[in-house]
Amino acid sequence: MCSLKPKIVLTLTLYDVVPSALVGDLWDPKTRGKAMILFAVTPFTGPALGPVVAGYIALTGTSWRWIFWVLTIFVSNYCLASQYI
Repeated sequence: MCSLKPKIVLTLTLYDVVPSALVGDLWDPKTRGKAMILFAVTPFTGPALGPVVAGYIALTGTSWRWIFWVLTIFVSNYCLASQYI
């Protein structure tokens, strides 16, 4: 197990640093803050909105396929928002 520890630490560090550095390189300093906010908020919106939306879909009695349609709508809105930052 001791030989795996440096690999795990390096992997966690790369997953932490590389995406934020990529966001920093893609946008100019004036709009970088908005891009970083969108990047930082994205992992929290799924667990926060997912149960609410799925509960609403379940209570209205619609088909289970609507969960995928709603997911497609959210992803499309995210892609459009990231284009207009």
